[in-house]
Amino acid sequence: MKKNGFINQTVGGVVTLIVGTAVATLALIFTGVLGGQTYNLAQADINQIANNVVTNQSVTFLNNVTATDLGHTYVQSGTLSVLNASKAVGLGNFTVDYTGGLVTLKNIAFNNTALDVSYTYGDTAIRTYVQDSVKSAFKAQSQVGNYLPLIVLAIVITLIMALILSMTALGNMGGGNRSAL
Repeated sequence: MKKNGFINQTVGGVVTLIVGTAVATLALIFTGVLGGQTYNLAQADINQIANNVVTNQSVTFLNNVTATDLGHTYVQSGTLSVLNASKAVGLGNFTVDYTGGLVTLKNIAFNNTALDVSYTYGDTAIRTYVQDSVKSAFKAQSQVGNYLPLIVLAIVITLIMALILSMTALGNMGGGNRSAL
C-alpha cells in the first residue's frame, strides 16, 4: 500500500531527463551565440594574420655574395619592391629567399647601396588554418544542432515508455492484472 505523498522513482527520472534536455539545448544555443560573437570580435585580428606591411625600409646590400636579411621571414611573393631614390629597381637584380626573408644582390652596380624595400610578410597558411578551424567548429556545432530534434524525440519516447511501465508492469509487483504487457 502506498502512502499519501509518495512519488514513484520513475517520476524523478523523468524530471531529470526533461531538465537535462533543457540544459543541453540551452548550452548548445549559448555556445553558438557566444562562439559567433567571439568570432565577430576576433575576425579583424584573424584577417590581420600575415598582413604585416613594411614600407620603405632602408636596406644596404653589401655585395653579391652575402645575403641581406630583411628582418622578417615569410615575405609574400609578389609584394616585394625595391626602390633607389624612389626609382624602381627590378627584382631581376636580386635572388630572393621569400621563406627566409633573405635577399642576395646579383648586380654589383648596387654594392654598398642603401635601397628602400617594401613588402608584406607573414605566413598566409596560418591565417587559412585558423579560419578553417573556426569554420569546422561552427559546422560541427551545426551538425549537433541538426540532431537535437532526434535526441529530444528519443528522450520523449523514453519518458513515455518509462511512465507506461511505471504505471502498469512495474507498478504491480504484487501480482495485479493491470499490466499492459
